Order: sequence, then structure tokens, then C-alpha cells
Amino acid sequence: MYGEISAHMMAGALHHGTVFAALGAGRAVAPPQAAALLDYAHAAEDRDNAAVTRHFGLACDLPMGVPSAAHNIATATSFTDAVRTNIYSGGDTCGRAILVGAVIGAVHGVGGQKGIPQGWIDRLTAREETDALLTRLFG
Repeated sequence: MYGEISAHMMAGALHHGTVFAALGAGRAVAPPQAAALLDYAHAAEDRDNAAVTRHFGLACDLPMGVPSAAHNIATATSFTDAVRTNIYSGGDTCGRAILVGAVIGAVHGVGGQKGIPQGWIDRLTAREETDALLTRLFG
């Protein structure tokens, strides 16, 4: 169920290019139990992600990680902000990072004030493959 929610979030981000569309696409396929958690994450946008993550739980269970990631996506001001917020929130940072990075990266692309920092890409060992993938995705 959370894999399907995450896949729809990523598709919403790629097809529509907004955080709102990404989160809405995930929420649209969520069964009632998961929808309630996503709704809580949305309603808590005035709270910091570390507090919301602690509320859901720090373990790697998807009912904890996906709502926390959704909150981060909803409140992040940039790709860098989303990555740092995820790290500082503790717990299963790598599990949440997959969804957060994919959605925020799709929304903001590469470079600029909000996108994936070009300097981070330049330091990758598989840079040529990464450049080719980013060019296919973002033009």
C-alpha cells in the first residue's frame, strides 16, 4: 500500500512538477488508514519535521516513514533543505530519503535556488550516468 502511495507521489511530481500534485496523487490512492496518517502530516505543516517524525516513530516501518517523508516534502523550501531536514529528523533517514529525494528532485530539478545542487552531482563517481539520467528526466 505504501509503495503504491509513494509511486503515485513520484508520478505526480514528474507529470505535474508541483509538491501539491505529488502529495495529492499519493493521497488519492491511500486507503483510509494511510490517508489518516497523510492527513495528519498535512495538518501539521506548522510543526518542524523532527517533531512530526517523532510523532509517527523513528523506525523503518512504512506507516511511520511515508507520512514523515510527506511532511518533509510539503514543508521543504529546496532540495538541500529537504535532505538536511530528513537527516536532522533522525531514525530511518535512508528509507525516507528515497521518497523525499525523488519527489523534491522531480519538482525542483537540478540547479538554481531550489534544485539538486550541481556541486553534489559533480562529486558523484557515476557522474556520466547520472548526467544522462537527469537529462532524460529534466531536459
